[in-house]
Amino acid sequence: MTNSIKVNDHILLEKRERSPNWYAAIKHPETRKWKKLSTGTTDETKAKEFAIEKHFEWRILQKQGISTVKKESFEAVAQKYLKRLKG
Repeated sequence: MTNSIKVNDHILLEKRERSPNWYAAIKHPETRKWKKLSTGTTDETKAKEFAIEKHFEWRILQKQGISTVKKESFEAVAQKYLKRLKG
């Protein structure tokens, strides 16, 4: 079971059973996909602050033309695929 708190249209905080820390689901401004990050804290207020600051940081960098999307090399993706095939 997951406990969730909607901060705004772009941020959702989640409390998972396996961890004492809050997780932030943040809609990435560049990809428009939800990205989940640990906030590193059990405090709800600090978790909200972390998530809001992270989203704001991504928006500022995007406006400056700096991508925050991690791009993997072909080799890294191929190695992950081969590892999955081997099971």
